[in-house]
Amino acid sequence: MNNMVSDTITCLVPCLNEMKHIENFYKSVLKQTKKFNEIIFLDGGSDDGTLNFIDSLNDENVILVHNKKKFVAHGLNLGISMARGEIIIRLDVHCDYPDNYFDNILDTFKKTGADIVGGPTCFPEKNLDLFQNLNCCLCNYY
Repeated sequence: MNNMVSDTITCLVPCLNEMKHIENFYKSVLKQTKKFNEIIFLDGGSDDGTLNFIDSLNDENVILVHNKKKFVAHGLNLGISMARGEIIIRLDVHCDYPDNYFDNILDTFKKTGADIVGGPTCFPEKNLDLFQNLNCCLCNYY
């Protein structure tokens, strides 16, 4: 990856019986300061209303994929093969993401030129020792 990172984002979201969490999750994704281009829910056979919730979103940028093998890795591979975004962000339904989560991921790509970014991330300070840097990283993640 070079420093000219595209801003097109595909979110991959494995899920199974997530009705208790999916609405709050989706609200936190909608609050992102950088918007996604598509979100692909990779469902492993939910029977608790999760599918109805996803269908009710009625958004052309929300895609539901039935992961018949029920393995997260298989579902992610399906999602990756369908993704149209330059940046693929894997999200978990049980998480509530800060509003700048996507922006921080894109900024980290641009700053580092990395091919893959995972959170939490931080950049060590040269004037701090190892333990101070570790504490900084653990307390200042996005």
